[in-house]
Amino acid sequence: MPQVVAVAAEGLALEWVERTAPSPSYWSALGRGLAAQHRLSRPACGFDAGDNFIGRTPQPNPDEPSLAVFFRDHRLGAMQRLLRRSGQLTTAQDAALDRLRDRIEALLDVPGERPALLHGDLWGGNAMSGPAGEPVLYDPAAHYGCREADLAMTELFGGFSPTFYGAYSEAFALEDGFRDRVPLYNLYHLLNHALLFGGGYLGQAMSIVSRFAP
Repeated sequence: MPQVVAVAAEGLALEWVERTAPSPSYWSALGRGLAAQHRLSRPACGFDAGDNFIGRTPQPNPDEPSLAVFFRDHRLGAMQRLLRRSGQLTTAQDAALDRLRDRIEALLDVPGERPALLHGDLWGGNAMSGPAGEPVLYDPAAHYGCREADLAMTELFGGFSPTFYGAYSEAFALEDGFRDRVPLYNLYHLLNHALLFGGGYLGQAMSIVSRFAP
């Protein structure tokens, strides 16, 4: 990631990274690099630096030992409250999200996982090739959570190369059932897009809700 040059109330200055064409090893290096980042852990989800943002949306990062409870309360629950306050949820939609959140501990029961250091907003627009064609990630919404959430988001707006997924899995295999959990992790980002941009994002989100909590 680009190095931090300066931090002030007025803004953040980062190292300038020149974009070039990706090297032949770009996707495999990105997969292995993300796997190495995900091996960085701590006892609880959250973030040492405190709360931050996902886009313009506040993102709470309190310590929470359980991956599923963290996602239930401080990702889906926090987004639900913001949408409720903004008047964008109907009573029925709000109740449906409550039903889903009641089931999250069972749906996201991944016994082999520990809190991993996540990028937090990992889609194609936040990755590029640097001066030597190497992978560079930027604009994170960093925190410790379930690494599956980062992998799920790479699929939300187009997906990464199959080489990336192969290299990641070779370096740090995913637990069984990951594919079934992908929509649940991406629900958080769809709800955030509904909050920020409106449009059809809420409809997409609620179709996932109805699939897992009819």
